[in-house]
Amino acid sequence: MRILMITTSFPKVPGDVTAPVIEKIVFELARRGHAVDLVLPRHPDLVVAGRERGLPIRFFPFWAGSGKSYAWGYASSLRADRQLRARALALAPLVFISALSRMRRLAASNPYDVIHAHWVLPNGPIAALAARPPKPPLVISLHGSDVFVAEKSAALASLARWTFRRTSWVAACAGDLAERAIRLGAPPERVATLLHGVDIEELAGGDAMEWRRRAAAEDGDFLVVALGRLVAKKGFSHLLRAAATLRTGAVPVRVAIGGVGDLAERLANEAAALGCTDHVRFLGNVPHDQIGGLFRAADVVAVPSVRDDKGNVDGLPNVLLEAMAAGRPVVSTRIAGVPDVVEDGRNGLLVTAGDDAALAEALARLHHDRGLAARLGAAAVDTARGLSWKSYGDQLLAAYDRVVRQARDRATRV
Repeated sequence: MRILMITTSFPKVPGDVTAPVIEKIVFELARRGHAVDLVLPRHPDLVVAGRERGLPIRFFPFWAGSGKSYAWGYASSLRADRQLRARALALAPLVFISALSRMRRLAASNPYDVIHAHWVLPNGPIAALAARPPKPPLVISLHGSDVFVAEKSAALASLARWTFRRTSWVAACAGDLAERAIRLGAPPERVATLLHGVDIEELAGGDAMEWRRRAAAEDGDFLVVALGRLVAKKGFSHLLRAAATLRTGAVPVRVAIGGVGDLAERLANEAAALGCTDHVRFLGNVPHDQIGGLFRAADVVAVPSVRDDKGNVDGLPNVLLEAMAAGRPVVSTRIAGVPDVVEDGRNGLLVTAGDDAALAEALARLHHDRGLAARLGAAAVDTARGLSWKSYGDQLLAAYDRVVRQARDRATRV
């Protein structure tokens, strides 16, 4: 099968933590012998030479701005994941034309079986316009921020609806996201929930003891690790407040937060205001091959996701799946796609999103009951084993086959 794919983000270099799920999807398809042509924004840090590793993958960057300040794709189009940056809005028409031109040239010269767009906005309309009749079927993967942007603007919601009507199949990475897409106008019969995968073997790297040292965790300390972009929807402010509560309750908690983002300074100031500076470490960027070591260093991994005050929320946090695959007990929230994989009391603990006291109570429970923590961690690994990228690829290819067959049947009837 030959696939034309467009994305807004991709790991800029091997090991980069920018949209690693896109890389996983591309390579899962290519390892099975399917040819993937990937269209993606040009970026000064993007390296594509040698990235195909001998597999049938080709990279086609398109113009997405110039100079040192890039604001298109690679998690840079939204300020703190809450609103579009002015520069991204200004670039949008030119970037749209650039991406569409690249896609149309490829579609005109290659017999693609499927066109696959990641993020219904901005890439869905580009993909829908890319090919001339008879068009290959269009598949769209939803990742969260695209639906959020559409929900906040009548014009963009209309554009999303226009795209959904021209789409053969929509894959949402969480049940909540699928429901929101249907409310935006996606035909329910074309929408499915397809949970992202996780590779347990990839989490074997990293030195847990070194990460405990970097977190300033000593013997007897209860280390809570969180990881993600430093944006409001990750809920790290709530984790800081929960940690302050635990310290007053004589739980020897230490918190280590990995990641970078627009709220780095604000979170550091919040930790200082709570009197937690000595017990919190901001680790900065954590390379993808070190994530397993960081999680194994933890007594608990917290994923305190919330719906921020602009309404944005995660689809299914990748770090949740990675923490579970590393065998860590997780504490997360009943929001978005989290309940799709975490069953409270069986393979993790769930609390109400934004409830600092409940978050503190759940963490304290795991500190006091290490047997429970061990049982939850073991069950988490079992859950992760059922969410492999191989399983994801099986389901995605089955959907490809189905929409290709339907397109051929329609062409035969005409």
